[in-house]
Amino acid sequence: MPMNPRLMRPLARFQAPAPPAADPFATLVSTKGTGNVSGFARSTTGYIKVEWWDSTTNVYGTGSSGSNINWSKAAGGAGEKTLRIYPSDVNGNLNGALTVLSSFNNSLTSLDVSGLTSLTSLYCSNNSLTSLDVSGLTALQILYCDNNSLSSLDVSLATETALVYLQCANNLLTSLRAQNRYLVGGWYNSFYSVYGGIMAANNLLDAAALDQLYTDLTATGSGPIVVTNNPGTTGDDPTIATNKNYTVYGS
Repeated sequence: MPMNPRLMRPLARFQAPAPPAADPFATLVSTKGTGNVSGFARSTTGYIKVEWWDSTTNVYGTGSSGSNINWSKAAGGAGEKTLRIYPSDVNGNLNGALTVLSSFNNSLTSLDVSGLTSLTSLYCSNNSLTSLDVSGLTALQILYCDNNSLSSLDVSLATETALVYLQCANNLLTSLRAQNRYLVGGWYNSFYSVYGGIMAANNLLDAAALDQLYTDLTATGSGPIVVTNNPGTTGDDPTIATNKNYTVYGS
């Protein structure tokens, strides 16, 4: 008896659904009660849209992708406030990508930037952050996150990439990773009188954590690594870094 042709058809291969695309906007949570919640951003379109905690929105910008776009709103009293910052066109429609985001002194307790793959600079110093995930920020070269309460920070990437400046001093860091990263000069810090580099002073990094940081950095670049006032500076091995043309301060 001939077989039913339907039974002879190959089974269709199962394909798992693609993971959802990461959100192309930043989500910030602030507990600031007085003054303004404010900052600046840049986008590839020269415009941004901000959705505020009171369900109002504002579109900011002049159409210049190389200009800082200021955003601001009165805090309006105590309580948790969530805002989202999008790249947009002049009408507030989602368009382009954020390339720079700054949010200093805003009492941030949460900052989600996980989908911002075009972000080159992130400034979030002087807040109340206990964690910061920058693992998906493949274009990130400048990060200011000092004066928070971070216990760990990982700026590693899968491929070798420059790290122009990392300012992570005055946190609670016990782990600082930077695999496949190398330092480059050209960014001046007047306090330490150095160009570029990593500023990791006043943390809780032990000798093993410091040696891991020195090991993570590739030998492609050069620049300063400031580790003053970490408990591991009496037992670390800075030659791991200096043998790769880096300069270690504070050890």
